[in-house]
Amino acid sequence: MQNEMLRTEQLAGVGRFSAGLAHEIRNPLTSLNGSIQVLAKGLNLEDSYKKLMNIVIKETYRLNTILSDFLTYYKPKNTNTIVDLTQLVQNVIILLKNNEDFSPDKNIIFQESADHLIFTGDEQRIKQVIWNLRINALETMTTGTLTKKLKDVSAYHNHHFQANRRGWSRFSHRVPDCS
Repeated sequence: MQNEMLRTEQLAGVGRFSAGLAHEIRNPLTSLNGSIQVLAKGLNLEDSYKKLMNIVIKETYRLNTILSDFLTYYKPKNTNTIVDLTQLVQNVIILLKNNEDFSPDKNIIFQESADHLIFTGDEQRIKQVIWNLRINALETMTTGTLTKKLKDVSAYHNHHFQANRRGWSRFSHRVPDCS
């Protein structure tokens, strides 16, 4: 039984190392993907090079999917870190604006509060939630401005949801482009 417990601990250690490695690979991969997309838009390439650039973009997406699947399979027990939500939202907006699918007919405005909102949580999961919320909002728009605002709250109530503890809430609205 002692040998089995030692083996279980070793496997858990390998799993934690693997998840950490996948996480560390994912961060530069995201930066590479965004940079490649910006370069692909800005460079006047021949068709054969455009095809190669598209392959690189698709492969970075594929690698990110593989890493996401791996991280979903192995969820480390302690993923809580101190997260600067304000900075996280700013970073997601920068990535969105440099995404090849971002339309110039749409705009994103982030109304920052005076203080950065800091909390303890799983930064990658929160980042994925923020990314998904922004993508969903932008996909419903044909043109206009998506305004985002974070607000520190002590309680939150509306007709669908109620929270009686300190946290943050997200407000967004779309303003059609009138020009």
